Amino acid sequence: MEKVFIPSGVETSEFTEKKSRFISLCMPAEDPEEIRRIIKDVRKEHPQSRHVVWAYILGDSRSLFGMSDDGEPHGTAGKPVLEVLKGSGMTNILILVIRYFGGIKLGTGGLVSAYTRSAKDVLEKIVPLEKIARSRFKLHCPYNYYEQVKKEILLQDGSVEKEDFGTDVTMEILLPEGQVEECTVHIRDISSGCLTLKKME
Repeated sequence: MEKVFIPSGVETSEFTEKKSRFISLCMPAEDPEEIRRIIKDVRKEHPQSRHVVWAYILGDSRSLFGMSDDGEPHGTAGKPVLEVLKGSGMTNILILVIRYFGGIKLGTGGLVSAYTRSAKDVLEKIVPLEKIARSRFKLHCPYNYYEQVKKEILLQDGSVEKEDFGTDVTMEILLPEGQVEECTVHIRDISSGCLTLKKME
């Protein structure tokens, strides 16, 4: 299976071109709904900006993408940013470029150059992180096994997403797919065969 890379965190960069200020943000994003929310929040944070240009790529196959010139001449803003993103090899990634207009027009070539530079500058700061496929499981765990089981999950690079403490502890767990078998065996050993991970859809 081909490796998939995502951005490891959020980065920003900024430069000024003919008195126009270009601020670029790059960050991980999971779906179009999250992206819409981020764009809305960025607009609120920069109410005096003239344009908030953006582009994104989503999905393990990098087949879902979108962009916006946000009022800049067609093809001079969103497309250059998207082209830089395509060259990054990463997915689940969003770049926004906020422009504060400085009163001097840059022209078509100048805009393409400025938005390309904005995307490249911020992308250079991003560390690609391999995306690990994870599966979600539910486990009903008696209290006498709880500490050992939780320790085992964390040892297998898993995470406990949710815990409900009732008669026993109901746990929702995320495990890397490559660790599921080993973790299952160890939990069975800890509980003398009593506990089984149940995969959630």
